[in-house]
Amino acid sequence: MKLFVVELRRFASRRSNQVLVLVAIGFMLLSLSGLTMSSHSPTAEEVSTAETQARESREELAGEYDECAVQSSDPARDCGHLTSGYEIDASQFLPGVVVFSEDAADQLSFLFVVFAFCGLLTAGSFIGAEWTSGGMTNLLLWQPRRGKVFAAKTGAAVSMVSVVTWGYTLVHLGALWAISATRGLVGDLTPTWWAATFDLAGRLFLVVVLATVLGVAFAMIGRRTVTGIAVVIAYLILVEYGGQLMSLVIGASIDDLILSTYLVAWINDGLDTMRPDYTVVETTPGWLGGLVLIVVTAVVTAVAAVRFQRQDAN
Repeated sequence: MKLFVVELRRFASRRSNQVLVLVAIGFMLLSLSGLTMSSHSPTAEEVSTAETQARESREELAGEYDECAVQSSDPARDCGHLTSGYEIDASQFLPGVVVFSEDAADQLSFLFVVFAFCGLLTAGSFIGAEWTSGGMTNLLLWQPRRGKVFAAKTGAAVSMVSVVTWGYTLVHLGALWAISATRGLVGDLTPTWWAATFDLAGRLFLVVVLATVLGVAFAMIGRRTVTGIAVVIAYLILVEYGGQLMSLVIGASIDDLILSTYLVAWINDGLDTMRPDYTVVETTPGWLGGLVLIVVTAVVTAVAAVRFQRQDAN
């Protein structure tokens, strides 16, 4: 426990992490200021027009669904993308108006994706700097049980990133609610909305945790701060981008072989692969996406732990 507390303090005292937090606060102030200036309370005429547009859109999608259901042997599979019309409401047709119930999910997704990247970067920097400065060598002389050291550093990085992520997100969303209440619309915060929002937050938070753990693991393997970023960039270029180009050449899909498929499936609680006519080919369930991400992270972490146990401290 003492080692864990020491690592927490060391992580929090890193100047680069403190600067990153200040930059995030500055970004929040700028973005919220921009939303405040660009939003306005809708007039009765604007609301009436938006309600008419929403009703027409729902009717149009309902008609398309009926046509699709007649032609399909499995409407639930092939026509499911058209049921989104049931979720259309007037708030989606109010440009220049901040609607909390509509904008909160997008803001939440953006913030957690940013913090996932920051978790990867700060955790890698936390470990890489220890190796570069010789601090890791001194620590291992004081605490030779490397498994305990690995766990303490990983736990400290995850804990600090989690606290900053949730604290920042709650403040940001609270300010967004205040803006929508005074210069926009709050919208309908139904129990269904709260359940969906908490579910999305939980899924995104797992991504932040896994990215932070990977930052520690990659830095332990490579002994450098940039190892994690280099691996991610190389993967995106060679596998995600290069693999998609290769799939076009060979005429076969590689969606089942790349991590982005499982990442999107986890965040969205499922991912449908569609034909050009929008009929569903297959569905990747959300739980499978989460399982793949956890397994990949566990394997990389296990490799890092084994290497840390066996490598020379110098």
